Amino acid sequence: MDTPENWIANAVEKIKKTSIKHPKFLAAHDELYEVLNAAEAGEVVVLVGPSRVGKSRLQGLMKSRMAKEATDADAEIPLRPWVGLTATNDAVHAKFKTKPFICDALIVIQHPIYGAPLKEGDLGIERAARFEKTSEPTLRQAFERGLQVNRTRFLSVDEAHHVGHAEGGAATASQILDSWKCLAFKNQLVLVLVGAYPILNVMQLSTHMIGRELMVHFPRYRIDDKADRASFAAILKTYDEVIKLAPEIGSLTTQLDFLMRVTLGCVGHLSNLLRRALATCKAQKAEALTLKHLESAAHKVDQLHELLKEIQDGEHFMQRDAAADCNSHDVDDPEAAPLASPATTQKKIRASKRPFQAKQRNRPSVPRL
Repeated sequence: MDTPENWIANAVEKIKKTSIKHPKFLAAHDELYEVLNAAEAGEVVVLVGPSRVGKSRLQGLMKSRMAKEATDADAEIPLRPWVGLTATNDAVHAKFKTKPFICDALIVIQHPIYGAPLKEGDLGIERAARFEKTSEPTLRQAFERGLQVNRTRFLSVDEAHHVGHAEGGAATASQILDSWKCLAFKNQLVLVLVGAYPILNVMQLSTHMIGRELMVHFPRYRIDDKADRASFAAILKTYDEVIKLAPEIGSLTTQLDFLMRVTLGCVGHLSNLLRRALATCKAQKAEALTLKHLESAAHKVDQLHELLKEIQDGEHFMQRDAAADCNSHDVDDPEAAPLASPATTQKKIRASKRPFQAKQRNRPSVPRL
């Protein structure tokens, strides 16, 4: 019997496993692949885009592809051609610290002394004690030696914008980026930084990074772009196939404007919203997903404003040198203002008003569609 519990559980699992290779994803994939192949050892490739747009998934696929090609092409087979790390703020006071980061890196490469896989039942107490008593320079030296032994060609750092939360502020963040770039040059590999738009601000902190990075932009779908609307509608049709929708909806495409606004055009946000809505549907033992379920799962207006502000700052930063209409308005933003001219932007930068650092302010509520 197809009870609400059964079909909703199946729908949630299918959504989790669904990997939609939509136009924006494919374009970013192809560009990243070509840029990585064009990059020289010691250079920095930056994959940037909105939160939940699919950057981590893209990095994972690229890691698998590059590893396969390295295995197929090289006579001397690299043991670990791509090493993927994640920058996290899991230290005291949610600050990014370099020693826990390098400890995690040693575990990722399964260093025989510092990062060997734990045996069943081993809580890692002995490993933690070894990390505690070993100096950071020694740990970094061990990691670099591990990269050399594994013949690593690409070192990626996901969530790289978290470096901006390093203890010590901007000066420390700049030093960390310079240190990573030196590591890449010394070990003759390509450094790949992956992050949301605030990573652009972090990059500006390092004078050695400015103008030396190879940037790949993974953008969202915009509600004011006809082609983007068509592509997003096609994505919604994919989810139509796994969700039982109430007659009032019929198809998710009938709610195109609403869904593009509350997900900001990011497929990851869409997946998250649908799963939250289905959870509510299941809790209420409803027979089908209704519009109220979708509305209840959407972010609050204030949250959307903050997310949109970060995205727009990043988009404007990426377009600062483009010959775009500086008087155009972003229809996604109820409070959209004209874009600043390049000259005005430079004045703001000289005044040390960096993007993604705006003070919070009260905004009027906006009714959902």
